[in-house]
Amino acid sequence: GGINLCYTAPVVEGQKPKPHHVEHFTSAAALEARAAVLSAEGRDLYFTPAHFTTRTRNKTNAKWARSIWIDIDARDEKGCATVEEAQTVLEEFRVALQLPAPTVVLSGAGIHAYWTAESNMHPATWNVAAKVLHTMVKTYGGPIASDTARITDMSSMMRLPGFRNHYRGADATILHLAPAMSDAAFASTFAQNRADSYQVYMSGRSTVANPVPTTTLSAPVFHFSEPQY
Repeated sequence: GGINLCYTAPVVEGQKPKPHHVEHFTSAAALEARAAVLSAEGRDLYFTPAHFTTRTRNKTNAKWARSIWIDIDARDEKGCATVEEAQTVLEEFRVALQLPAPTVVLSGAGIHAYWTAESNMHPATWNVAAKVLHTMVKTYGGPIASDTARITDMSSMMRLPGFRNHYRGADATILHLAPAMSDAAFASTFAQNRADSYQVYMSGRSTVANPVPTTTLSAPVFHFSEPQY
């Protein structure tokens, strides 16, 4: 499998670009070299955190991923008003749900947060974790829940860090690089009963001060393995 690099036509001031082209890479070095050329031409760049067997980007062709993610907008029309507000919202959400610090990317129009496992997750495994994260976000509410479509879309395109967001006039950079979680820690962190417990607490049906159980949690049946093609 490999990563798909998606890019726009050269950005024209005042016109919102749309990704028009996709190239498939099995080498990170090759992708980075190609991205540098495209960015120098004034194109905006996106990548697929999931791995695909072809350049066709859809849920069927997404074969595995190691991360789940959140996209928090920081612009006037929705989400947060500023990047600083988005960072605060993410941190407050993380603390409330007792989640480990994620990798955080400044996209130029907001922030992207990634929680990463040590091993690859096949789609069935990824969907379990992504749906739990989605439930947590929707239950928490507020600006972080203003646009949750990316959370459960394994074929998502995300801003490629290290390059210019030409449309917004800002660089996409990695603000914090978090270590990968052990498979056991990842499975327990995004187990369904964590989301269920938080929903009960937020609905007022529980007065427990800590919405997430501190006891050892039973993890879903997560199968982590190196995919074979």
